[in-house]
Amino acid sequence: MIYGSGPYEAAVDLHGSQGQSGFDHLTVWNVGDQSALYKILASLHDRGWTSCHTEFSLGGGQAIFTHRASPVFVSVDLNYYGKRRLRVFPIWRSPELAGPCIPDKDLGLFGLDN
Repeated sequence: MIYGSGPYEAAVDLHGSQGQSGFDHLTVWNVGDQSALYKILASLHDRGWTSCHTEFSLGGGQAIFTHRASPVFVSVDLNYYGKRRLRVFPIWRSPELAGPCIPDKDLGLFGLDN
């Protein structure tokens, strides 16, 4: 469960062959509903997280949610090819984001207009 939404499937990836170097990222998905993760995005937005998105391409795009008081950022797939996943990364991983992030004025991109 995340902010009262779910349940979701999840997996934690750790650094090192046995996780000895700590947390890398958390991946969350819903087996039967590609749109289920959007409930989390609305909750993030309601809690003051800001969003932007990477360019859409054949491989899809990413919505990126950040909050200046948070040690993590959230990335969610915007494509419909395969399972949509939401990933939570430590903020130090942010240079790994692919391409420029275009600021979102609202959540209309996600079908979540307030």
